[in-house]
Amino acid sequence: MAGVELPGKPERALQHEYDAETDRWTKQVVTVIIDPNPFAEGSLRTAYRVQDIDKDGNRKNVVAKMAKDPSEPRETYFRDVQAQMVAKKWAAEYNKRSPPKLIDFIDCFVVELATRPGRPLMGVEEFVEGVFQKHNSNVGGQGSEERHTPNAFSHFTWEASGHQLLVCDIQGVGDLYTDPQVHTANGQGFGRGNLGMTGIKAFLLRHPCNVICEYLSLPRLHDNGGSTPGSATVGGSTVIRSGTPAQHNGEEEHARAFLPSAPPCSPVTTPRGGNVIKKDNAELAPRPAPRSATRRKSQIRDAVPEDAAAVDLDIDESDESLMEAILNDLNIA
Repeated sequence: MAGVELPGKPERALQHEYDAETDRWTKQVVTVIIDPNPFAEGSLRTAYRVQDIDKDGNRKNVVAKMAKDPSEPRETYFRDVQAQMVAKKWAAEYNKRSPPKLIDFIDCFVVELATRPGRPLMGVEEFVEGVFQKHNSNVGGQGSEERHTPNAFSHFTWEASGHQLLVCDIQGVGDLYTDPQVHTANGQGFGRGNLGMTGIKAFLLRHPCNVICEYLSLPRLHDNGGSTPGSATVGGSTVIRSGTPAQHNGEEEHARAFLPSAPPCSPVTTPRGGNVIKKDNAELAPRPAPRSATRRKSQIRDAVPEDAAAVDLDIDESDESLMEAILNDLNIA
């Protein structure tokens, strides 16, 4: 895409940008050329090559995503941009702690095609070349490489925000990330993907603390080291699980060289207590037979702390694997 001018007629549009520091939206008039042929598509979005033309005629390559469903709520585009820019703010806070590797999120914005019928919207971000990798999901787990930095960052956001939010679903090129999900303790904001405390609990249960977590002096969620079993206390339940060595790409050596001599961090406390449930060994019990969507929704809702706001679980009914993952990670039979 670099160095190639897209064919087509330039069109005027409105660019909406979100400032996470001031929590304000601003807009400006821009000129863009959009390739009419998509170069990629997923189950919900289609991706197009776009060039942003400045007043001097210089072109900058960006990527635009448009919903396949014409009835997609317009606010979805704004919530996605807001989530990414909030994540970018927390990435800056993370970098202030001088971690072994700095991180960032790609700048993004909403473009409104004001001259077209219906004034359609696009989610737009800068084009980045390289190998795209996914490091964790919105309910935890790790990518195939199991890197330390992106997973420690998710843990960091939970602690640094005072247990108000957690940034997850980390993915991107190198340590330049995109398209994150933000879960909030009160379940408000950031669209249907915000699973509130349900998603936060599921994520923390799957998160094996690593040497970067230790370097940042984050409270230990798993008493693990390398391949030895570890335990997580989430929502009043303790689950024993196996850790796995991570592909640290030099992160571990750097972090260990500067580790503070402070004592081990204390476990994370949770808003609501409960009986402690332990496994006799590191292998989790077989998954129960699939439950009905209605029963699963009520079970997940019951797992949310009493002092948390109601969480919209409509997304779970259409994603049975996500509901099962949350229920099993929360150790709900």
